[in-house]
Amino acid sequence: MGKGGQSSSPEGPAPTTRDSAKLLDNIPTLVEIRRAIPPHCLQPTVLRSMSYVVLDVSAVIAVYWIWTRLEALWFSWFLLPVFWFVQGTLYTSIFVLGHDCGHGSFSRHPLLNDVMGTLLHTFILAPYFPWKLSHKRHHKNTGNIDRDEVFYPQKKGELAACGDQLKELKDTKMPLGFGLGFGWFVYLYQGYCPRHLNHFNVFDSLFTKHRVGVVSSVLLYASWLLCLVAYALKYSWWAMFSHHLVPVFVFACYMVIITILHHIGTRQIHHLFTQTPHYYLPEATRAFRKAFPHLVRHNPEPVSKAFMRMFNVFVEQRNIDDDTRVFAYQEGNGSKQQ
Repeated sequence: MGKGGQSSSPEGPAPTTRDSAKLLDNIPTLVEIRRAIPPHCLQPTVLRSMSYVVLDVSAVIAVYWIWTRLEALWFSWFLLPVFWFVQGTLYTSIFVLGHDCGHGSFSRHPLLNDVMGTLLHTFILAPYFPWKLSHKRHHKNTGNIDRDEVFYPQKKGELAACGDQLKELKDTKMPLGFGLGFGWFVYLYQGYCPRHLNHFNVFDSLFTKHRVGVVSSVLLYASWLLCLVAYALKYSWWAMFSHHLVPVFVFACYMVIITILHHIGTRQIHHLFTQTPHYYLPEATRAFRKAFPHLVRHNPEPVSKAFMRMFNVFVEQRNIDDDTRVFAYQEGNGSKQQ
């Protein structure tokens, strides 16, 4: 997530060394950035956060109700992809709410955050507490080659520890192992090589101090899977697959795309101030851009095009020398390491 940096954009050439040096001379301090952001943007409220829960859950229920009335009609097959896309998009909004819970930006009440986060993420088959902890490690080590959580460049000396996973990465331009939604579930099951992590292994050392929360999340996850099986037995396996699993896969596709394009839009502010709830991020970002316009870079590309471009850059340049201390992804002339 956010490893290295893109040194060029579709709008113009890469910045020169002189440009980069000038930019570094004008980097504001964290205190200066915080002063530029309206104070209320860093203060979540239970009422507003819960209102989004009610809104998004209601939308999911409404779309499901409408579809179950339409699917008996002869033309429903033509509308099925629309249902999958809309519901999968709404599932992504459910994830965003749980993401706020994990950061404590849903409310100032830790118990409420964890209860709501567990319920919301379990519904879309994301293990809340284990992912919360691995995501916290990502934020603590963002951009650190040796400690970050996923999509960091891999040192050549570590390739042996990756086995078939790295062989697959090395031999293909768009590896199946990270193929959209499948990649999300592969990550949950085995992490990102060479720092493996199974989010369902309650005995992993990352979870030692949070065993109760992790076990609770995994048990609720298993219980929800049993509920889905019961749904399939009552209505059919196809019903369970099309009503829920495919929208979950669409959400998982969003996750991979968002992760690859990690520093677009409001992600700068989120990484600086994780206590900012999602509904204040646009306002906080506008304030940041107004105060520090020299730090703003706009990319007008469609998301799908930018995703494919950056994913290919990543795959081509992800292997680095063992003694690399600083690394940046580059387009055209290859990666830059020192």
